[in-house]
Amino acid sequence: MNFEQIQLPKDLAQTLAAIYQKAAKHNPKIDQDSFVRQVIMEWLEPYGRQEEKISTKRSNVMLKNSVKVAIDASGKTITQVAKEIGVNRVYLSKVINEQCEPSVVVLLLLLESLRVPTEKIKELFYLEPVTAEE
Repeated sequence: MNFEQIQLPKDLAQTLAAIYQKAAKHNPKIDQDSFVRQVIMEWLEPYGRQEEKISTKRSNVMLKNSVKVAIDASGKTITQVAKEIGVNRVYLSKVINEQCEPSVVVLLLLLESLRVPTEKIKELFYLEPVTAEE
């Protein structure tokens, strides 16, 4: 995804491209796609996920996450993060792909490794109601 594909006004796309160039100097591993996703998350933060009433029954919810975006934004690889927190890369990939749920310890270690403040835990992990097709 490049800045023109987003269909922003030209001046805003140019500003975003300039910010990306500076960010890429500080974190050469970040690509435009990851950068745009992170910026959009930051811009939308004040509007946050609507706190809908979710059933407290375990069978009615699914744990979702945005760990991949956070890893991309950190400039680290999945392998590096897995090594830092002491888990297998395959296990971390399964967590990212929502094939398994991390323990509280792994979740807190992820927050620390990715430098996500604990008060922002719901931005990294959140519950969504299970729909009929899931």
